[in-house]
Amino acid sequence: MSRMKNLLAATVPAIALLFSVSATSAQELGHEPAQSGDQQQRRQLQCGPEASVGQHLMKQFGMAATGETGGNKIWDMSMYANTEQGSWMVVGKNLDPKFPKNTACLLSGADQGYPKEVKASDWYKQLFTPAP
Repeated sequence: MSRMKNLLAATVPAIALLFSVSATSAQELGHEPAQSGDQQQRRQLQCGPEASVGQHLMKQFGMAATGETGGNKIWDMSMYANTEQGSWMVVGKNLDPKFPKNTACLLSGADQGYPKEVKASDWYKQLFTPAP
C-alpha cells in the first residue's frame, strides 16, 4: 500500500488541486459492503480540473484513458492505466449537482495489477463496462 500512497502523493500536488472532499472510501466505490457507524473509514479525495488530472496522469505516469467507463449512484468513473507497467487509476466525477462541474477526483488505484487482476476483481465487474 505504501507504493500506492507514493503514487498518489506524487500525483496530487502536480495537478494543482482545487480542494479535497470527504468521502466514504471503499463503500462509495462499491469495493466493500456498507459498514455501520464507527466502522466507516473516511478519507480526503484529491480532486482538480478534469483536463488537468488526465493530462498529469499521462505525463507523469504514462497512464491513458482505457475507454472503460462505469459508475454507481455517486460517481461517473473512468479507468486510466499504463498497460506496460500495470499501474492504474480510477478517476471519477461526482454526480451530486452541488459538486463543482468539470472536476475529477482520484478515487482508487495501484502501481500494479492492470489489466488481469483488476478486471478479475468483483468491484470492477460491478462498476465497469469493458471498452469495445
